[in-house]
Amino acid sequence: MQLPQRKRIARRLEWLHDIVSYISNFVDLPELSLPNLIFDPNSSDTDQIERAADALRDHWKLGRGPVLDVSAVMENHGIFLAREPVNCEDMDAVSCWQFGRPYVLYSADVQGGPRNYYNLCHELAHVLLHSSVEVTAANLPLVEKQANRFAGAFLLPQESFSREILGTSINHFLFLKDKWGVSIAAMAYRCKDLGILNSDQHSYVMKQLNARGIRNQEPLDDKFTVRQPNVIGESIRLLMDNGVRSKSEIVEALALNASDIESLSGLPKGHLETTVVPFRPRLVITENNA
Repeated sequence: MQLPQRKRIARRLEWLHDIVSYISNFVDLPELSLPNLIFDPNSSDTDQIERAADALRDHWKLGRGPVLDVSAVMENHGIFLAREPVNCEDMDAVSCWQFGRPYVLYSADVQGGPRNYYNLCHELAHVLLHSSVEVTAANLPLVEKQANRFAGAFLLPQESFSREILGTSINHFLFLKDKWGVSIAAMAYRCKDLGILNSDQHSYVMKQLNARGIRNQEPLDDKFTVRQPNVIGESIRLLMDNGVRSKSEIVEALALNASDIESLSGLPKGHLETTVVPFRPRLVITENNA
């Protein structure tokens, strides 16, 4: 990601915080709920990442089955989300902490549900594991590796998912994808992480994907819809519907373009439009025949 794009996205995350901060004056938003973990971000120990993913599932009472609405789960537990086009090919999602609350912006350019689930869980890892980590060029590879491992562990828990691997055929993985909502490529990589598949078996699965021409766009991707975040948008609607604040008051208080508020809040385009078309009577000149 180039510096101008990074600055633009950081600015939009700041605006997202401004919107949340404003509506929190009037609406009881979901409280942040994350477990307290002991985690060493400098360690390459993968067991601690597996434990962290299980601990979060336990804290959120998710069991060990599929989680097919990751964005809703995150919003319900106090993580604020925004989904909008970012026009940046190498940025699917980004997260940050602002004034004690985590925010995630993920790209509307990504259409497939499984890819979005994985991207959100990757950022969830950063929120949970890396809030106090200063990311540098030196530790970036480890931080990203940890986030990828966490995403796989959260979406595909070892104790339940590993029991369902009965072969390496694409058809078998499609059956699992239909249940778990995770891409075949991500499941195959998870199997390699867990030692269920060795390197040759993992390569065989990936070669099958390439041979079928479905490496980048897999079957069933369109079955899993991408949900638009709604906590912020519904809160703004609540203010207006109950006469607490008008459209113009909201736009004026935030000092942002209405279109930016709509985009970051997940509101339809034009929902905060306050333009008033002036009445211009048609004047007709009549002749005075007196």
